[in-house]
Amino acid sequence: MMGKLGMLVFSVTMVVALIVMTLPREGMANPSLEEGLDVAEAIRFLEKLDKYYSQIARPRYGRSTDSHRKSFPMAMRSRKFANEADRR
Repeated sequence: MMGKLGMLVFSVTMVVALIVMTLPREGMANPSLEEGLDVAEAIRFLEKLDKYYSQIARPRYGRSTDSHRKSFPMAMRSRKFANEADRR
């Protein structure tokens, strides 16, 4: 079973755990009303930033970007088909 040293360590651990669990609640940190208002203000600020950057991140309608442009081989094929259609 457990030796004397093991029983002593277990007993000390249990006593410390009980002391910590029974500490008064007044010693725990409670946020003040001012800190709560600061958090609400920070959340509003983050919401404004989200709206601002979500508008900037979206490309405008009809705006040309490199990803929408045709590659050179695709452009050449399109011209070839357009020229063949003109001949008919």
